[in-house]
Formats: sequence, structure tokens, C-alpha cells
Amino acid sequence: MQHGGSPDATACNPSVLVEVTSPSSEAYDCETKLMAYQTIVSLHEYVIVSHRERRITVHVRTADGWSLRTAIAAGRVSVPSLEGELVVDEIYRNSSIR
Repeated sequence: MQHGGSPDATACNPSVLVEVTSPSSEAYDCETKLMAYQTIVSLHEYVIVSHRERRITVHVRTADGWSLRTAIAAGRVSVPSLEGELVVDEIYRNSSIR
């Protein structure tokens, strides 16, 4: 597989996408990308990891549309298609973000 944004490095049928925000991309990731990703038929979850605070948001496709799950410090959030949970403090364990 090639890297660097080539078509060969793009997943054709993702079930989960994970995004880590940055100061310059946060609004785009949480709005424009969210709307675009929700059109991907194979996508079950879109996970957004905040760069500002210990917060993980999971947008989950349901039979009725999309639902939202959020966890903050000391919390956890499930990712159904991975059959597991993301533990916020574990994700941020080597981070200075409190």
C-alpha cells in the first residue's frame, strides 16, 4: 500500500474512522467531514478525539439515523463495530491535556 494521500492509501469501505482534531481542523472535522462521512454506506462509527480536552465523541449509525456518544476524563465510550470501548484516560495517558 502506498502512503501520502494516494488513492491506493484510501480505505474503500471503512466501518470506523478516527479523527484527532487540531486547532486548525476542529470545526472542519466536526462539521464538514462529519456530514461527508455520514454518506459512506459502510461507515458505522466516526470517532473524534479532541486536542483541547480529554473528550472522545463517537457518532454511531443506527437504524434511525445517527446517534452521539461522548465521554470525558475518567469516562469510557463504546465503539460497537470494534466490540469494545475507548477509555478516555488511556487514550490521553501520555498527553499533557488534563
